[in-house]
Amino acid sequence: MWKLLIGNWVCARLLVLGAARVILHSPIYGTIWTGHQVHRVIEQDQADGPARITAELGELYMMLETGRITEEEFGTREKGLLDLC
Repeated sequence: MWKLLIGNWVCARLLVLGAARVILHSPIYGTIWTGHQVHRVIEQDQADGPARITAELGELYMMLETGRITEEEFGTREKGLLDLC
């Protein structure tokens, strides 16, 4: 009988200590998770960057050739895209 009570007490204490550890470390785990997410997005953006810029430049040239934008506007937008490289 005593072994059962002591065993239950030990299990309850470990459960409380485990829950307290999780609660106390949650801000750290959340910060680490956020850092990983930001890193993932930055890596993906860097990988997709050149293809996206090339596509946007192609679209700009098409808009210039069809007369939808002026040469001044084209130059401004082209410079902005090339500054991203």
